[in-house]
Amino acid sequence: DGLSLALTHPMNFGESPSSNHNLSLRASFINHNITVGNKTDKKTGELIPLDTSQYVNLPIPEQGKEGLVSLSYLWSNKRPHAWNSLHPTQGYGVLAEVNYANKNLFGNFSYTRFKTDMYANIPIGKTALYFRLKTMMYSGQPPAQDFLGLTDDEPIYISGIGPSEFLPENHNPRGWSGHRLGDKLIYGSLEYRLPIAPKAASVNLISDFGNAWSADKEKEKMVVTGGYELRIAFGPFVLSGGDAQTVDDWKNNKKPLRYYRLALTNPF
Repeated sequence: DGLSLALTHPMNFGESPSSNHNLSLRASFINHNITVGNKTDKKTGELIPLDTSQYVNLPIPEQGKEGLVSLSYLWSNKRPHAWNSLHPTQGYGVLAEVNYANKNLFGNFSYTRFKTDMYANIPIGKTALYFRLKTMMYSGQPPAQDFLGLTDDEPIYISGIGPSEFLPENHNPRGWSGHRLGDKLIYGSLEYRLPIAPKAASVNLISDFGNAWSADKEKEKMVVTGGYELRIAFGPFVLSGGDAQTVDDWKNNKKPLRYYRLALTNPF
């Protein structure tokens, strides 16, 4: 639980009604009271915490209070269009954000975290090429559950848009399985989108790439995957299913991994 206060200043410099800038300052006060489990007590109905030995690939969540100041700048240039939820053929955007916490001022955690995110939809006739690049890094000691990394956990996106303050993004390259954590992250996608019905369904050729690393560990090879998927708009959700695997596995003629997930159309 917690409290968040924000000041935002939207701007448009008159160059285009769809070219919008937004400067945001936010203060958040969070009480991390966390219980993770998969069983409940039959008498009390309370969740039974997992034993610490069950945390193998991911860190044990930390309790404590956190005071966080966030400053962000967002530039989005995308015209309203009926195709935007599934198959936008125009638009681009840039996001830069810094988060700062100091336990001497409030709470139990001190750290600084930086994030950048950018995307572009490039029209090719009625089809589109989509590109996204996201980077993150931190210094200090954030709550363990706010780690940076690639994991097996699939992301959740609503209406093809995400992430948000209340629904952080899981970074899981399509066609890859594993866990890789660090204090630096790079993650992105390249897609060629072919509409079957522009507002309802599309077929996409996809490639994800990403890596996470720390200065005190040897940096592993970048994860690069490729594949194909069918994407369908269903109410507030964009559903996708396809086959993908790493480029090396394609070269070795291995069977791709089948996946189903909520799809990301544009990050913002």
